[in-house]
Amino acid sequence: MPKFYVGDTPLLRVDAASDISDASVYRILYWKPDGASGHFAGTLSGTQLIEHQITDITILDEKGAWKFASFIALNNGLMYTGETFEQQIFMRGR
Repeated sequence: MPKFYVGDTPLLRVDAASDISDASVYRILYWKPDGASGHFAGTLSGTQLIEHQITDITILDEKGAWKFASFIALNNGLMYTGETFEQQIFMRGR
């Protein structure tokens, strides 16, 4: 992933590393440095990428190590979470 800063509005892309086109729900899970967590609704790009465009400058609101993971749900009720990875969010210099 490219370098992100507090207040940025990037396109998040998470590679599920396998074909997930049969899923009915796509999410990007996140954990902030302070321990707060949540998810972004995602859309499928190709057959294995989940994307979410951040449009609000208040979303990436903490500098430090954020954690992200892919999440999918299938029509049969099975749910899968991908491997967690870290992305540093930086504070812009003043």
